[in-house]
Amino acid sequence: MPYNDLYFPKLKRRSNYSSFRKYNEYRQEIREDCCGRCVYCDAHENEIGGVESMTLDHFRPKDKYKHLTHDPSNLVWACHICNQLKGNLWPAYGHDNGHYEVTFINEKGFIDPFSEDIADFMELSPDGQLKALKDPALYIISFLKLNRIGVRKIRENRRNKYERRQEYEIYYAQAVRSIDSFLQNPLLSEEEKKQLLVDKERLKQQYKLMLENSEQDLNLH
Repeated sequence: MPYNDLYFPKLKRRSNYSSFRKYNEYRQEIREDCCGRCVYCDAHENEIGGVESMTLDHFRPKDKYKHLTHDPSNLVWACHICNQLKGNLWPAYGHDNGHYEVTFINEKGFIDPFSEDIADFMELSPDGQLKALKDPALYIISFLKLNRIGVRKIRENRRNKYERRQEYEIYYAQAVRSIDSFLQNPLLSEEEKKQLLVDKERLKQQYKLMLENSEQDLNLH
């Protein structure tokens, strides 16, 4: 998994949604488009109790934009806590004049995860803390309590797991290079070469198993 996908991966909506009548029928499609993550705190459903721990959030509140209530392009995947904290907050209301690309005014509002790269607005410290880079990140971090202990630890643990995998990948690459170097020695016996090739294959299998376990441990699929 590339590091860029570890936190707030760039999201893309499908070109065509199903023709459902009620917004809650889009649950699975929105879940897939949001990669199973809360678009606000970045917690993956697998890290906080499964699909049941997640909700459909009306990005633009349905009590202010009733005509968007059942529009799938106004739905995002969110954890219960972020959804409750966000409620019907929408500082840009009355300022968009029908232009839905306006999602924040000055320092207040929200970031559309399907049109913006969250990394342009926030950065992550090694301990899982989110820090604002530019508006309206500080507003979002504050109102949605994105540095609450639970999700901060989730982001920190995810980073630690990823770094451990990176360390093993470096070890594996160095070990293989070392074996390949030994294999170039013209003084090696056939028996020694055979043993080195066995060692190399064993390393390869261990590395493959490590990658599989790491993907399961990160649990982001």
